[in-house]
Amino acid sequence: SASSGITVTPVTTAADKKAFILFQYEMYKGDPNFVPPLVMDRENLLNEKKNPWFEFGRAQLFLARDASGKILGRISASEDPRYNEFHGVKVGWFGLFECVDDVAVAKPLFEAAEAWVKARGLTEMLGPCSFSSNIDWSFLVEGFDSPPVLMMPYNPPYYPRLAEACGYGKAKDLWAWAIDVSGEIPE
Repeated sequence: SASSGITVTPVTTAADKKAFILFQYEMYKGDPNFVPPLVMDRENLLNEKKNPWFEFGRAQLFLARDASGKILGRISASEDPRYNEFHGVKVGWFGLFECVDDVAVAKPLFEAAEAWVKARGLTEMLGPCSFSSNIDWSFLVEGFDSPPVLMMPYNPPYYPRLAEACGYGKAKDLWAWAIDVSGEIPE
Protein backbone atom coordinates (compact mmCIF):
# COMPACT_ATOMS: atom_id res chain seq x y z
CA SER A 1 0.00 0.00 0.00
CA ALA A 2 1.33 3.44 -0.89
CA SER A 3 -0.46 6.72 -0.23
CA SER A 4 1.15 10.14 0.14
CA GLY A 5 4.58 8.56 -0.25
CA ILE A 6 3.98 6.07 2.58
CA THR A 7 4.77 2.42 1.88
CA VAL A 8 3.56 -0.37 4.15
CA THR A 9 5.33 -3.71 3.87
CA PRO A 10 5.13 -6.98 5.79
CA VAL A 11 7.98 -7.75 8.16
CA THR A 12 9.84 -10.70 6.63
CA THR A 13 13.46 -10.34 7.73
CA ALA A 14 15.24 -10.40 11.08
CA ALA A 15 16.38 -6.81 10.45
CA ASP A 16 12.79 -5.67 9.89
CA LYS A 17 11.64 -7.48 13.02
CA LYS A 18 14.37 -5.74 15.04
CA ALA A 19 13.36 -2.39 13.51
CA PHE A 20 9.71 -3.16 14.33
CA ILE A 21 10.63 -3.70 17.99
CA LEU A 22 12.98 -0.72 18.30
CA PHE A 23 10.57 1.75 16.66
CA GLN A 24 8.56 1.89 19.89
CA TYR A 25 11.62 3.12 21.80
CA GLU A 26 12.17 5.83 19.19
CA MET A 27 8.50 6.90 19.42
CA TYR A 28 8.62 7.46 23.18
CA LYS A 29 12.11 8.95 23.46
CA GLY A 30 11.90 11.73 26.05
CA ASP A 31 8.46 10.71 27.41
CA PRO A 32 8.98 10.53 31.19
CA ASN A 33 5.89 8.34 31.72
CA PHE A 34 6.76 5.65 29.18
CA VAL A 35 7.85 2.38 30.78
CA PRO A 36 9.65 0.51 28.01
CA PRO A 37 9.18 -3.23 27.70
CA LEU A 38 12.41 -5.22 27.71
CA VAL A 39 13.69 -5.73 24.14
CA MET A 40 14.24 -9.41 24.96
CA ASP A 41 10.59 -9.77 26.04
CA ARG A 42 9.42 -8.22 22.78
CA GLU A 43 11.75 -10.50 20.81
CA ASN A 44 10.27 -13.51 22.64
CA LEU A 45 6.71 -12.25 22.06
CA LEU A 46 7.35 -12.13 18.31
CA ASN A 47 9.34 -15.38 18.15
CA GLU A 48 7.20 -18.19 16.74
CA LYS A 49 9.45 -20.78 18.44
CA LYS A 50 9.37 -19.16 21.91
CA ASN A 51 5.84 -17.75 22.20
CA PRO A 52 3.36 -20.59 22.86
CA TRP A 53 0.53 -18.48 21.35
CA PHE A 54 1.96 -19.34 17.92
CA GLU A 55 1.13 -23.02 18.48
CA PHE A 56 -2.39 -22.07 17.32
CA GLY A 57 -2.35 -18.34 16.48
CA ARG A 58 -1.05 -16.58 13.38
CA ALA A 59 0.20 -13.03 12.98
CA GLN A 60 1.80 -10.68 10.49
CA LEU A 61 3.76 -7.54 11.35
CA PHE A 62 3.82 -4.47 9.10
CA LEU A 63 6.04 -1.38 8.92
CA ALA A 64 5.17 1.98 7.37
CA ARG A 65 8.01 3.96 5.82
CA ASP A 66 8.31 7.28 4.04
CA ALA A 67 10.04 7.67 0.67
CA SER A 68 13.46 7.90 2.37
CA GLY A 69 12.89 4.56 4.15
CA LYS A 70 12.37 6.12 7.60
CA ILE A 71 9.94 4.09 9.74
CA LEU A 72 6.89 6.12 10.74
CA GLY A 73 4.60 3.39 12.08
CA ARG A 74 3.96 -0.25 12.76
CA ILE A 75 1.02 -2.61 13.30
CA SER A 76 0.35 -6.31 13.72
CA ALA A 77 -2.55 -8.31 12.34
CA SER A 78 -3.41 -11.57 14.05
CA GLU A 79 -5.86 -14.44 14.19
CA ASP A 80 -6.65 -16.42 17.32
CA PRO A 81 -8.68 -19.48 16.19
CA ARG A 82 -9.35 -20.47 19.82
CA TYR A 83 -10.97 -17.09 20.54
CA ASN A 84 -13.07 -17.35 17.38
CA GLU A 85 -14.16 -20.91 18.12
CA PHE A 86 -15.06 -20.13 21.74
CA HIS A 87 -17.07 -17.01 20.82
CA GLY A 88 -18.46 -18.29 17.52
CA VAL A 89 -17.06 -15.33 15.59
CA LYS A 90 -14.63 -14.60 12.72
CA VAL A 91 -12.55 -11.87 14.33
CA GLY A 92 -9.06 -10.73 13.43
CA TRP A 93 -7.05 -8.35 15.56
CA PHE A 94 -4.74 -5.40 15.13
CA GLY A 95 -2.12 -4.66 17.75
CA LEU A 96 1.41 -3.49 18.53
CA PHE A 97 0.31 -0.22 16.95
CA GLU A 98 2.77 2.66 17.06
CA CYS A 99 2.52 5.61 14.71
CA VAL A 100 3.47 9.22 14.24
CA ASP A 101 0.57 11.67 14.50
CA ASP A 102 -0.48 11.42 10.85
CA VAL A 103 -3.59 9.78 9.40
CA ALA A 104 -1.71 9.40 6.09
CA VAL A 105 0.56 6.92 7.92
CA ALA A 106 -2.07 5.29 10.16
CA LYS A 107 -4.59 4.63 7.37
CA PRO A 108 -2.34 2.43 5.19
CA LEU A 109 -1.20 0.58 8.34
CA PHE A 110 -4.80 -0.24 9.27
CA GLU A 111 -5.56 -1.13 5.64
CA ALA A 112 -2.64 -3.59 5.55
CA ALA A 113 -3.87 -5.27 8.75
CA GLU A 114 -7.45 -5.33 7.42
CA ALA A 115 -6.33 -6.93 4.15
CA TRP A 116 -4.42 -9.64 6.02
CA VAL A 117 -7.43 -10.35 8.27
CA LYS A 118 -9.85 -10.40 5.33
CA ALA A 119 -7.56 -12.75 3.34
CA ARG A 120 -7.90 -15.26 6.19
CA GLY A 121 -11.70 -15.26 5.83
CA LEU A 122 -12.27 -13.17 8.94
CA THR A 123 -15.10 -10.64 8.84
CA GLU A 124 -14.26 -8.22 11.64
CA MET A 125 -11.13 -6.59 13.08
CA LEU A 126 -10.82 -5.53 16.70
CA GLY A 127 -7.99 -4.04 18.68
CA PRO A 128 -5.60 -3.02 19.78
CA CYS A 129 -4.71 -6.46 21.06
CA SER A 130 -1.20 -7.82 20.76
CA PHE A 131 -2.10 -11.47 20.05
CA SER A 132 -3.73 -12.07 23.44
CA SER A 133 -5.53 -10.15 26.16
CA ASN A 134 -2.66 -11.28 28.39
CA ILE A 135 -0.26 -8.90 26.61
CA ASP A 136 -1.18 -5.41 25.34
CA TRP A 137 -4.84 -4.58 25.18
CA SER A 138 -6.65 -1.33 24.31
CA PHE A 139 -5.63 2.32 23.99
CA LEU A 140 -5.06 4.61 26.93
CA VAL A 141 -7.60 7.46 26.66
CA GLU A 142 -6.91 9.35 29.90
CA GLY A 143 -4.21 9.38 32.55
CA PHE A 144 -1.35 10.57 30.35
CA ASP A 145 0.09 12.59 33.24
CA SER A 146 1.44 9.53 35.06
CA PRO A 147 3.19 6.24 34.30
CA PRO A 148 0.95 3.41 33.14
CA VAL A 149 -0.74 1.07 35.57
CA LEU A 150 0.66 -2.47 35.56
CA MET A 151 -0.64 -4.55 32.63
CA MET A 152 -2.44 -1.54 31.09
CA PRO A 153 -1.62 0.28 27.86
CA TYR A 154 0.35 3.45 27.44
CA ASN A 155 0.33 5.46 24.22
CA PRO A 156 0.28 9.03 22.98
CA PRO A 157 -3.07 10.82 23.46
CA TYR A 158 -3.64 10.99 19.68
CA TYR A 159 -3.88 7.20 19.07
CA PRO A 160 -7.66 6.96 19.63
CA ARG A 161 -8.14 9.90 17.24
CA LEU A 162 -6.03 8.16 14.56
CA ALA A 163 -8.03 4.94 14.97
CA GLU A 164 -11.33 6.86 14.72
CA ALA A 165 -10.11 8.66 11.59
CA CYS A 166 -9.49 5.18 10.10
CA GLY A 167 -13.05 4.05 10.83
CA TYR A 168 -12.70 2.48 14.28
CA GLY A 169 -14.82 3.16 17.34
CA LYS A 170 -14.69 2.19 20.99
CA ALA A 171 -15.93 -1.32 21.81
CA LYS A 172 -15.67 -1.09 25.61
CA ASP A 173 -14.03 0.73 28.48
CA LEU A 174 -11.25 -0.84 30.53
CA TRP A 175 -10.64 0.70 33.94
CA ALA A 176 -7.57 0.76 36.16
CA TRP A 177 -7.70 2.00 39.73
CA ALA A 178 -5.06 3.57 41.93
CA ILE A 179 -5.43 2.81 45.63
CA ASP A 180 -3.54 4.53 48.41
CA VAL A 181 -2.23 1.61 50.46
CA SER A 182 -0.58 3.74 53.16
CA GLY A 183 -3.77 3.68 55.23
CA GLU A 184 -6.44 1.03 55.69
CA ILE A 185 -7.47 -0.65 52.45
CA PRO A 186 -11.23 -0.26 51.88
CA GLU A 187 -13.32 -3.43 51.57
